[in-house]
Amino acid sequence: MRFAWLLHGAVQALFPATWAFAYQIPTGFLLAYLILRSQAHESVSNRTLVQVAATVAIGGGGLSFLAFVLGHNIVTALPALAIMWVGTSFTLDKYLGVDWESSQRLTGLVCGPIWLVWIILGAVLRLAMTGGL
Repeated sequence: MRFAWLLHGAVQALFPATWAFAYQIPTGFLLAYLILRSQAHESVSNRTLVQVAATVAIGGGGLSFLAFVLGHNIVTALPALAIMWVGTSFTLDKYLGVDWESSQRLTGLVCGPIWLVWIILGAVLRLAMTGGL
């Protein structure tokens, strides 16, 4: 019962409002860029990292918006997160030229913190909008 309540709260925090993409895209870009900059080889250009970070952030923020419009529940949240994971993995494969295992490791390093920050910011915003729990 408590797990279901926590899961429901996380989904609600992930999709606090239709305008959430306005903070999700910039925070997603910043986190993706900083993480990829620390993990990428020196041979990878800054322009490539900016393109990859922008693709991850815009794709993830767009999926979040689409999932909110379709209905913010676990049925839309899980596919949106899975699509963001796969899209990030393919983007890293294409632009950074890493192997599949490295791509999955980097995808976890990028998506995990982005989702965590989105949930934390969404929870704060949801609490501010509703005036409490």
